[in-house]
Amino acid sequence: MGRKATDAKRKRTVGDARLRDSGHRGLLGFFALDGAAYRAGALPSRVKALLGLTSALVLRSDESVVDHLDHCVEEGVSRPEILEAFHVALVVGGSTLTPHLRSAMAVLDDLLPEKKRPKRKKVARKRKAPAAKKKVDPKKVGS
Repeated sequence: MGRKATDAKRKRTVGDARLRDSGHRGLLGFFALDGAAYRAGALPSRVKALLGLTSALVLRSDESVVDHLDHCVEEGVSRPEILEAFHVALVVGGSTLTPHLRSAMAVLDDLLPEKKRPKRKKVARKRKAPAAKKKVDPKKVGS
């Protein structure tokens, strides 16, 4: 895991622990609700993770996006699936979402590095010979 993702995870873990340790019923209730929302039900938890990611992107909450990307990876969501969620968020949120997608992409690269694909060899293609032009008989034109 890259530094950006690791730092965000540590910050979230420490912050969540401090909130839970406060013992405040409302805060504890929210954490219970949040945990229950992402458990499998009619929708599998990996789909719920993608829904959370898309929502966080549309709301332009970069810190939440990091959390939801981490959750997606924990649920086994693939890079192509996450990129499709980015696309849905972009369509819903509009072009002003682009800077947030750039940040999200950097975190995704930390969490799920893209495998280097071997470069394809350029194959020389044979050019077809130009088709022979048909000669037009001027006597037959217009008849």
